[in-house]
Amino acid sequence: MFSRYFDIRGVAVLPVMILIGAIIIEIAIVGGVLAFYNSTSNLSVRASQEALFTARSGAQDAILKLIRDKDLVPVTYSLPNPSGVSTSTAQINISAVSGGIRIIVATSTVSRRTKTVKVVVNIDGSNGKIDIVSFSEEIN
Repeated sequence: MFSRYFDIRGVAVLPVMILIGAIIIEIAIVGGVLAFYNSTSNLSVRASQEALFTARSGAQDAILKLIRDKDLVPVTYSLPNPSGVSTSTAQINISAVSGGIRIIVATSTVSRRTKTVKVVVNIDGSNGKIDIVSFSEEIN
């Protein structure tokens, strides 16, 4: 009699254990997928910030070049990331508009994230003073 009672009870426990095991496995899979997308999102934000900082440093380098040489002809050059951590570079374009107004456009791309910084400076012809009219991030 005892043997038959435990046989019937064991059959009922087996599907419950399989069901609980399947639920645990599903939770683990969903957790792994969410962790993957979260890390991908964090890397995307980091790449975007790195591109922005590299573009800003390129724009500031161009301003320094203008301070040293007020008669700088329109020029395009590339500035590597000085930290050496990544391979990002800033492409800088300095162009003259009219009079003493110069427009600096610095663009950097890191992992398909492109950031552009535009700076408008005014160079006073009488004393050579450089005024930054605007320093803004362009939306790509």
